[in-house]
Amino acid sequence: MKEPLDRELANINPENFSFYRDFLNLEEARALTVLLDENNIPYRLETSDTIIDTAIVGNGLIPQFVLKILSEDFIRINKLIEAQYKNLSFEDVKDHYLNELENDELEEIFEKQDEWTIENVNVARIILSHRGIKIEEKEIKEQRAERLAGIRKGKRGSIFWMTVYYNGTNLWNIY
Repeated sequence: MKEPLDRELANINPENFSFYRDFLNLEEARALTVLLDENNIPYRLETSDTIIDTAIVGNGLIPQFVLKILSEDFIRINKLIEAQYKNLSFEDVKDHYLNELENDELEEIFEKQDEWTIENVNVARIILSHRGIKIEEKEIKEQRAERLAGIRKGKRGSIFWMTVYYNGTNLWNIY
């Protein structure tokens, strides 16, 4: 965990840090913290608290480390990561697991960017470019805006199932 020595001078309160990303191992986390250090972006790298001991159930897919940064630095770090990937060629990502996806699956990554890391979005762009498919930034923004509008609109719940759930929980509380 990084503890800035001049936190008091910089008025950085530990409660101001927000979740940015989690990692399965320290090596993955260190790759990003090096970039943060190089650009003087304050962060906290914490171990995640798991209830179940890994000695009992193994390591599985529970993230071991959590990276927190100041919310105002989210856009800045995303731009730094994007800048690193703009310099990569297909040769740099030819062994990436996203190469196994079909073109339409890769294009879906741009529509649902909130479900992917910034690195995966940029790798998908490199792969599609190598396959001869040009991704227009305007098109990506339009797809993303449509998706966010749909998410914000929400879904209409079924009155029947809400009533069943409400009555069921009330009956459960009686007994």
